[in-house]
Amino acid sequence: MEWWHGRPAHVLSPEKAWARRPCHLFLLVCMMLTSPGRAEDSVTFPLQGYYHPGRYMPVHVNVSPRSADEISVNLDSPGSVWTHVRFEGGRIDATVPWLPVDGRVKALTWYVHPRTGGETVQPPLKPLGERAKIVAFAGVEATAAMFVGGMIYPGDELFPIALNPAQPLPGIAAAWETVDVVVLNSAAAARIGEARFAALVAGGVAFAVQAGGGSPTEGGAPWPHWPWKWQAGGWWVMRYQPSGILAASYRDAVYEPVASWKSGWPRETRRGMFLWAAAFSIVILSIALWRPRFAVLWAVVVACVLLAGLRWWSTMRKPTLTTGGKIRIISPAMTQDDDWAFQICHQKASSNIRWVETTKPVFASPAQLDASEARLICYPNGDPDYLFFNLPAQAKIALLSRRCGPQAPSVTPSPTLTSPLATVARLLYLGAGDRIVGELPSTPLIGEPYAPLVQWPGIIVKRERE
Repeated sequence: MEWWHGRPAHVLSPEKAWARRPCHLFLLVCMMLTSPGRAEDSVTFPLQGYYHPGRYMPVHVNVSPRSADEISVNLDSPGSVWTHVRFEGGRIDATVPWLPVDGRVKALTWYVHPRTGGETVQPPLKPLGERAKIVAFAGVEATAAMFVGGMIYPGDELFPIALNPAQPLPGIAAAWETVDVVVLNSAAAARIGEARFAALVAGGVAFAVQAGGGSPTEGGAPWPHWPWKWQAGGWWVMRYQPSGILAASYRDAVYEPVASWKSGWPRETRRGMFLWAAAFSIVILSIALWRPRFAVLWAVVVACVLLAGLRWWSTMRKPTLTTGGKIRIISPAMTQDDDWAFQICHQKASSNIRWVETTKPVFASPAQLDASEARLICYPNGDPDYLFFNLPAQAKIALLSRRCGPQAPSVTPSPTLTSPLATVARLLYLGAGDRIVGELPSTPLIGEPYAPLVQWPGIIVKRERE
């Protein structure tokens, strides 16, 4: 008797059964080869495992879900901010950012939640020191890229990485901020786009673009309003050294403005609770003066309605308190905006900070990183959605988002300094010849939905060097 799909078929003679079996095997093989879910899963390092601690690095994720119960692909390692990429019903094929912070990062493990087990991403991770540089190139020869890298960073050890000329830096710009120099021809530079270029320049990445005609008159620089410099050999070079910290390393000085900060329920929440209590008291007092029939029943109904409304209102309020401000650095050809945010909570809580490129948490110690269980949640296309972390009671977290551009602000700052960020500016931003010239009002950039936000005035730093 034959069995097919677990059910008994009609009885065949042995000769007919053997005649049909090759057909069954052929159909089964065809189904296996043409099944859309049979593609092999993989997670790889586009930069061959090279990275600078404290900077986002790219990870390419190419994974399919096996069932509707599978939620995400998780990239985890001790000493790092984890990255979780949601499936949302389909295959993930994207380059995502992952942030290794300290020396405990030995390997990156990826797994699909809620599957059991995981795999180590290959090749092995290779952390680099300050005198080692990653030179990524596309559309030019490796020897030319190494020449330019040596011209920008003379004496440093260089590690060349070839990129795909058709898509040199896939994914968001933050994923590639661990690169030191990007060397391109004009066609590859055009594929990157100015927005991705600007985000990477703000992260300290240098760019070199080969002029089309070999001279500044024949081959102009891309996005000419940026302060490019012409270099011998036919190269336009854009290199900006940001003020402040480059890497998300451990910095106690970052927390100086909130060192004595204690948290309770935010003022807006306390005011709302007072208004709810006042409204309840007024209604109950009105019932007591009116004395309707079934007054007790009316009071019970009012109390139930109030509790239901209070419950709904409380779901729209967060116990965390966020404060922060801007530090703006004005140099002869560039303006840099660093938006800082600090969060605290009087009780144990979790926080979801909406992503603004490029946002990174800055920790004071490895213990703080571990307690936060910080992770970056991404969409299936690799774009970050939000940063998640846990806040123990009275613990604090600092976040930084940096942008820069060739625009110069025209507003005159106030010379009076009241912002607590002046301490951070003095400790982390001022170089030789730099000075704080005043402050300006700043608008919030980093924050959490439904969480109160206190905004400090922004600090303006005048920088003499480019």
